[in-house]
Amino acid sequence: MSRSEGVMALPRVVVHVAVSLDGSTTGFPPNVGEFYRLAGQWEEDATLVGSRTILDSPVGTSADPPDAAGAWSASNRSERPLLAIVDSGGRVKCWGALAGAGVWKAAVSLGSRRTSVQHHEFLRRQGVESLVVGDNRVELRAALERLRRDFDVRVLRVDSGGELSGALLREGLVSEVSLLSIRSSWGRGDGTGSGRSMADTGTRSSP
Repeated sequence: MSRSEGVMALPRVVVHVAVSLDGSTTGFPPNVGEFYRLAGQWEEDATLVGSRTILDSPVGTSADPPDAAGAWSASNRSERPLLAIVDSGGRVKCWGALAGAGVWKAAVSLGSRRTSVQHHEFLRRQGVESLVVGDNRVELRAALERLRRDFDVRVLRVDSGGELSGALLREGLVSEVSLLSIRSSWGRGDGTGSGRSMADTGTRSSP
């Protein structure tokens, strides 16, 4: 996406999220197959994920041995997207498990100047690239600029919770929002959820 002179180009950023009828994004059974079938339409160059989403996932509690050889180093998946994780605190340690998922071709950790030297060294051993984009936290615009410049990311899909998606929206960095509407009585609009699923799904997308 070309910008005026002096301003770096950014990727097209797509936020794709499942939401219940009352506006909750959690607390209901996800239709995983439909969610990722629809996500495939963007043919993303990179998937952007927040550290909390990774830590809350089934692999989030696993940790690679500090001296383990990086599975990413031997990766040969050129047609697959890049995995980019926002992790200023250096909390994500399950890079080997993420590589083993076979979904992404390579990985990059987006950190800040407060990310420890030890964590950068850990990432290097895992074969994970690290970018410093901010002082005390990850500056999202700078991170997107670096992903476009250093990795030629032109389409980026956000696969994360409300915190990261909301921050991108507030900074005016989102190009498109896609909602997978779950016809469910599980959500209460506060993210906790109650009731039972009615299992129907639908979608709507707005630029």
